[in-house]
Amino acid sequence: MRIVVGLGNPGRAYAHTRHNVGFCVVDELARRWDIRLGRPHRGLRMTRGVICGQPTTLVEPQMYMNVSGDALAQLDGSIAAPALIVIHDDLDLATGRLRVKRGGGTAGHHGLDSIVARYGADFTRVRIGIGRAPHGTDPAEHVLSNFEGDEGELIAAAIQRAADAVECIVRDGDVHAMNCFNVRPHGERTAGVTPIGRE
Repeated sequence: MRIVVGLGNPGRAYAHTRHNVGFCVVDELARRWDIRLGRPHRGLRMTRGVICGQPTTLVEPQMYMNVSGDALAQLDGSIAAPALIVIHDDLDLATGRLRVKRGGGTAGHHGLDSIVARYGADFTRVRIGIGRAPHGTDPAEHVLSNFEGDEGELIAAAIQRAADAVECIVRDGDVHAMNCFNVRPHGERTAGVTPIGRE
């Protein structure tokens, strides 16, 4: 069982902010595979279904970003870090860029900090670039801002591509996904990798 976790903050005020791209990818996976996310309960929106022939749990923590690990602890049963696929925004990647990674540090991302503190770092990450904060802008304000202008198209494409990456991880494993998705510039679909969810 893989557990796919999209990071974000609950509430309409945050719905379209940079920090919430993880939620957007989980929503897209639920759409593709005709899996309905439940209402928030015990700090989570979640559902279980089948993605690429594999039993998969989709999760959106609902206890704010910096306590994402505490929210995941509300899942029934114990969680092993290698079962987790965590989708999150990344200030160190240009807007729309995508990287798949296993383990490593958190670069100060509070959602990752919370998960690492509870489960360790040995989980898969799908990193979606949101761009660095403009000069003189507090990064904390930047991640809670909305995308502007052409950024919207870049992020829409990145959300689709990130959902493709999650499907690839579930189907073929982390290494194959890294080989497929870590070598192309944003906006360019990887050869041979197409979304395979239900329409």
